[in-house]
Amino acid sequence: MGKFKLRKVELIKIDSERGVRENGLGCLTNQKHPGFESKLKWLKKEFENGLRMIILKIDGKSTGMIEYTPSEFFWRPVKAKNYLLIHCLWIVNSKLHKKGYGSLLIKECVKEAKQKKLNGVGVVTSDGPWMAGKKIFLKNGFKQIEEKGRFELLIYQLKKGERPVFINWTENQISSKDFKVIYANQCPMFAKCIPDLKYTAKNKKVNLKFSEIKKGELARNAPTGYGVMSIIKNKKVFADHYISARRFENIMNKEQLNSTK
Repeated sequence: MGKFKLRKVELIKIDSERGVRENGLGCLTNQKHPGFESKLKWLKKEFENGLRMIILKIDGKSTGMIEYTPSEFFWRPVKAKNYLLIHCLWIVNSKLHKKGYGSLLIKECVKEAKQKKLNGVGVVTSDGPWMAGKKIFLKNGFKQIEEKGRFELLIYQLKKGERPVFINWTENQISSKDFKVIYANQCPMFAKCIPDLKYTAKNKKVNLKFSEIKKGELARNAPTGYGVMSIIKNKKVFADHYISARRFENIMNKEQLNSTK
């Protein structure tokens, strides 16, 4: 019989700065990364609104997380009442995928919704970049109730009541002659992404404007389904998620080429 290693698995609920500093973010292991402090600053405000994180630790090491909040403070374009809504689900090490750890985190969120006698739990998913896919939620009893573009809205319904719905984010796509980046520090990776985009635009001598989203209400009325990151010009969406400086440079080059035709 082959040998196997028993692992110590911990689920740690976090609702304070101390909890974050002691246990990390789950999706970002290096606390010296510039995004750690920007995310922590964002979290401190949202903890007051009822946001919670559950950190997954395996053998004492932070390896994953789930982040969720009451529906009235959600940072995605969804209208809902009496729900917990999930921002992120993340398992850092790909070798630990499909081992049931993501399901453990989801079940803890559903358990809290039951304890609070809420109508259910919801989540926005996508097979595209920077979001969890819907398969793991379907596996855990969620049902898809809406789809728009690359995004899906799923719920785990506990009680009868008004169900969540997407807010029509295409109505919020602004007209601007310059590239505009709309972002929030809900994702710690933007602390590196935003300076990189600024530097790249400056080198290309391209006007690039930035608008930081500081309230969940503004994220719910963002111009893309991701809510916390958009790059737009003349009502055209060039990115609805984190992108690299190289990717943005390619976008600018293509736009400059098209403008000369």
